[in-house]
Amino acid sequence: MTAKVPGQPDVVQNIMYLGARYKRNASLDGRFVQITDYTQGKMLTLIVHAEDPLSDVPQKQAIQIDKVPDTRTGARKKDQIELDWLQNLQRGAESVKDLGESKVDGKTAVGFAVKKQGQTNTLFADKETGFPLRLEITTDKRPSYVTILSDFVFNSQLDESLFSLDRPEGFVVQTMHGEDTPAAKWLKEHKSQADSEKQE
Repeated sequence: MTAKVPGQPDVVQNIMYLGARYKRNASLDGRFVQITDYTQGKMLTLIVHAEDPLSDVPQKQAIQIDKVPDTRTGARKKDQIELDWLQNLQRGAESVKDLGESKVDGKTAVGFAVKKQGQTNTLFADKETGFPLRLEITTDKRPSYVTILSDFVFNSQLDESLFSLDRPEGFVVQTMHGEDTPAAKWLKEHKSQADSEKQE
């Protein structure tokens, strides 16, 4: 995943899924790792900060969060990640534009641009398998933010130790509850707004 923010360096991360239970985000330099266990509702974030003798923040920080909201959709819960992409794009779409065929990573792809919730999702899928090859998410607001998902690999054998919630030695622990995190508060407000719109 590549996140492009105006005026800032690109943020590049590897995202891995192990079945329907685990998700792992990690920066390429290894200074940021986030592991989510949806079954237990727990998350571990490991951050290695740059050395700063004037900072009160530990250089090696481990943030443990429990009661993490389950953001998986139906297909994700059934370990059908490739279907989850399509379901999420179709749900609540304001408009869909057929981009026709093109070449992506040497493969013939079909493209669609889906506008929804203040952003445009441009998806290129393998014409033969239907699996996603590239997804670009661009916000409508200015300056716009762009997130690019690419280099997908499906059905790869992953080491389960990569998804361990055990704190590595040398990290200082901070514990939080999921409902107290900014992401959880946003999800709660978003759900309340959606429920209100359904009732109108």
